[in-house]
Amino acid sequence: MTTTLKGRDAEYYETYKKVIISLIDDLIKKDMIKFWYGTPEDANSVKVVHGSVNTAQRLQKLTDIVDDQNWQDFEKDLAKYGLTDPDIAGIYFDLLVYNMLIQFELLKNMLLKVLHKKVYKQTDTVGKVTAKTKIDGKEPLGKLLDKLEIISPNNGLKQCINNDLRNAIAHFWYWLENVQFYYANNSDLKNPKTLTLAQFLIEFKKQGLLTKCFGEDGIGRIKRFKIGIV
Repeated sequence: MTTTLKGRDAEYYETYKKVIISLIDDLIKKDMIKFWYGTPEDANSVKVVHGSVNTAQRLQKLTDIVDDQNWQDFEKDLAKYGLTDPDIAGIYFDLLVYNMLIQFELLKNMLLKVLHKKVYKQTDTVGKVTAKTKIDGKEPLGKLLDKLEIISPNNGLKQCINNDLRNAIAHFWYWLENVQFYYANNSDLKNPKTLTLAQFLIEFKKQGLLTKCFGEDGIGRIKRFKIGIV
């Protein structure tokens, strides 16, 4: 890891690391991982990740202000332009939601980047093909996780991701009310689930750690396999 994590963050990261390394190793055995790098598209991928990091850094700066004793001065400065406490809180929360969606999509993009776009054939004990699963590179996150469950059963990655929350954010099936975050998994917005803002922040942090873990330890594992040191 490039940064030192402490407490619960470190615990989450280590849990994710075990899941990701196990998944990568199994996919390599099943010839579902690509081992080439250095295309023009890779350079573009770096730019996308760079943009995500910059967004997260800007968000952290705002978080530092919110937590800092200089909040009153910050509030007064913004009040000159008609921004009230609810306005500032809303902008901050919008940034959180936007960055969380970025983390979901970055994870999906990294998975699709390293997976072979081909049909995986499941066979029985005598080698007879019993089912076929195709990775075509256009899967939304939920569908991709379902396919990975078929290719690598019980890999654990799906259980690390709140895909209902991802879908709600992506489709704008969420709202804030009485300091609660409501999100639904359908366009009718029926039977929404709820999170306190503290719980939402935990989900936000967990997804960021999972994406970071795949980008560092998952991709790192693949690169080590490529050069033969695993």
